[in-house]
Amino acid sequence: MLVLTLPPPISTHLQGLSRLELKANTLQAMVGELREQYPKLYGVLFTPQGTLNGFVNIYLNQTRVSDQLHTDRVLNEGDVLEVLVSVSGG
Repeated sequence: MLVLTLPPPISTHLQGLSRLELKANTLQAMVGELREQYPKLYGVLFTPQGTLNGFVNIYLNQTRVSDQLHTDRVLNEGDVLEVLVSVSGG
C-alpha cells in the first residue's frame, strides 16, 4: 500500500480527505487508479487530455515525478506520493 497526500486546496474535492491509500505498483497504474476510484480528484489534477495540470506537482518520497506519471516507474510498499499545488496571489 502506498500513500497519496493532498494539500487543503485539493482535499476539499474529497470532503477534506487529505490522505489516500492506493494499491498501484507503478506511477502509470496510480494514475489509472485515481481515474477509476477518484474521478473528481482526477479531474482536478489532470486535464481532459490526461496530462497533469500546470499548477500541480507530484513528488515520490520527496523527489519530483510529475513528468514520469505515465511511466512504469515502480512504486513500493510504504512509498509516499505528495501532491503540491502552486498558489499565486497578490
